[in-house]
This record gives sequence, C-alpha cells and structure tokens, in this order.
Amino acid sequence: MKRWLLLIISALLMFSLACSALEGLMDGNDNGAEVTAEVTEELDGEDEEAPTEVAEPKETEEAPPEETEETEEDEEEDAAFELDADALEGLTSYRSRMVMRTEYEDGTVEEMVLEEAATRDPQAQYVSMGGIFPEEEDVGTIEMIQIGSTQWINFGGGWMQSEIEEGDATGFGEESLISFEDFFADTEEDDYDFVGKETVNGVETRHYELKLGPMDLMGLTAASDLDDISGDVWVADEADLPEFPVRFIINASGELEEGRQGTFTFEQEVTDVNEPFTIEPPEGAEAGGLPEDVPLYPDAVDLTAMPGMVLFTVADDVATVGEFYMTELEAAGWTRSETLDTEDMIMDTWEKEGSTLNLTVTENTEEGGSDIMILIEEVE
Repeated sequence: MKRWLLLIISALLMFSLACSALEGLMDGNDNGAEVTAEVTEELDGEDEEAPTEVAEPKETEEAPPEETEETEEDEEEDAAFELDADALEGLTSYRSRMVMRTEYEDGTVEEMVLEEAATRDPQAQYVSMGGIFPEEEDVGTIEMIQIGSTQWINFGGGWMQSEIEEGDATGFGEESLISFEDFFADTEEDDYDFVGKETVNGVETRHYELKLGPMDLMGLTAASDLDDISGDVWVADEADLPEFPVRFIINASGELEEGRQGTFTFEQEVTDVNEPFTIEPPEGAEAGGLPEDVPLYPDAVDLTAMPGMVLFTVADDVATVGEFYMTELEAAGWTRSETLDTEDMIMDTWEKEGSTLNLTVTENTEEGGSDIMILIEEVE
C-alpha cells in the first residue's frame, strides 16, 4: 500500500487527541448574615425595684441586592467543551475539507487533501482523496460519488459505476470524514482553554485552545522532535445546530524526520452547513459509461461500468436483446464482423473507424432475462 494511503488511514484514525471538557468550576458559597441581640441589664433597688429597660433594636438599612456580574469562570462554565455524539444527524447538508501538509526546510512539500460533501435530500455524498508526495509516482486523485443506490468511483483512469445492494448504501452522515466521536474521544481535564466566541464559516462558535505535546501528534506525523506546537478548535454554538467542530487547526515545527527540520500543519474546515447545493453524477453517467454511438438497453439494472467495459441485466430474452443491438449499432455506423448466435447466447464483434466492440448476451438462468457485457476498444 502506498505511503499516502497509509497517511489517509492515519488521519481518519488518529484524531483521538488528548482533550477534555471544561468542568469542575468552583461554586460560590453564600454566607448567612449573623443576627446579634442586645442583652438586658438587671438593676437592684433597696425600696422598690427599678424597671428593666430593654434596648430598642437598632434600625438597619437593608442592603441592596448584590449585582451579579458574569465572571471569567462563569463564562468558561457557559462555554464548556461539549460535542454531540451524532453530530451530523441534525444537518441537511455540509462540505468538509481536510489538509495535512509537511514542508521541509529544503523546500520539499508533502500534502494530503481530503474533501467531502453530503446532502440529505436527495441523499448523496462526494469524497475525493489526493495530494502531493514527491516520492510517489502517479498518485493522482481518487473520487467517489454516491447518489441513492448508485455509486461512481474514479481512480484516475475514468469513472466506474455500480449499484449498491439494498441495505449497504451509506446513510447521511455515516462513514464521514468528520466522525467526531473518534476525533475527541478519551478526553481528560485541563486539555483545553476557552478563548471566546467567534463566527467561523457563517456559524457561531466557541473557540478553544488545545494543550498539545509531541506525543499527541504521533499519529499524524512521524516527527521525532517537535516544538512550537499549537492547536485550536471552533465548536458550533447555535441553538438549531448540533455541537461539532467547524474548524480544527494544528501547527508544529521541529525535526519532522531524522535530520530534517520543517513545519507541519493540519487543518479541517466544515462549510455550507445546511446550505442548498446538489451533488451531480459524473459527466456521461446517464449513458452508463457507454459512448454516444452505443446505447444502453432500456430499463437496465445491476449496472457496472468501468473504462472499456459495461455489464448489466435486463428482463428481455437473449433474442430480443440481440435484435435491439443489431438495429441500433447498424444505425450508428457499426459493422458486424463476427457473430456466434445460439439459443441462449449471442457473441458479436462490431467495428467502426478502427474501434472494436464485443457484445455478449447470455441467458440469466437464475432470475430470467439476460445478462449483457459490452467491451469497447477505442482508437487512441
């Protein structure tokens, strides 16, 4: 497995940085007022008893109620660090971008970028993974689109289309790049300081400063000697939104590898929260990955498409499918050069301007109908 894929896995698994909620704040104690009473004096007389004088209670002015001022500790208590366990369930859409960048003093740069977009209605997801890694060749970008039960994957050589079996499709917010239950698990006290409230990416947030040491970054970088480590997280703080990190930043510098000084940066942004946008299928997906002069059979199901090959199933029998492609391909300018036609199978080879098309239609003995495979070798 290439090194950059290992880094992707590390980025998704090692976000359990040491962190904590701000709690255990001191409670104020109210002191009860002490009431003092004056003691009467007893006077002795020889002939008659002098009356006992009782001192009148002194009138005291009632102290005005103390004005309660919000102290720094109260502000910290109001801004205690908390995250919702299922942070995305309350959203309708979002985009996320994660960048992990290493820059050495000799000018060498390594960078990994993960992007994600998701909508609830219609349920759709887009994910891309790519980066810059000088030691690797042909890294490229991996892209994935899922809309309902259809998904497309592109490893750099073209889109592959397939259908997801019922119950296996990823739901909204599932398997997201921002699974915060993993990011901030196992928190401990005093790992964060509350900074203040700020607006980030159009969302009201609570800003916290992370207290990090070199060991906290071991899952993100193989650095052996780091200094100047800083980290910040901004958590959504709006009544109609779940509590999730809207922005998350880590910066560090030092000996990133043995004998190599440089800087390391990790940054994640969540944008377009609950904003309307549409995730579109790849260009040409409506044709099932086939070129314009090769039609997709009507009502095709279980479609799997990749560069140069398309497979699908239809309800019609082998003969009916064969007649359809005979008519359509001839009309599109294809010429049949070879054929093998039996009761339960058709294998035809078609040519056009140097391109070759192999059509195979076989009977689906288990569910009825026909299975079709089309292989196309186009002229370069």
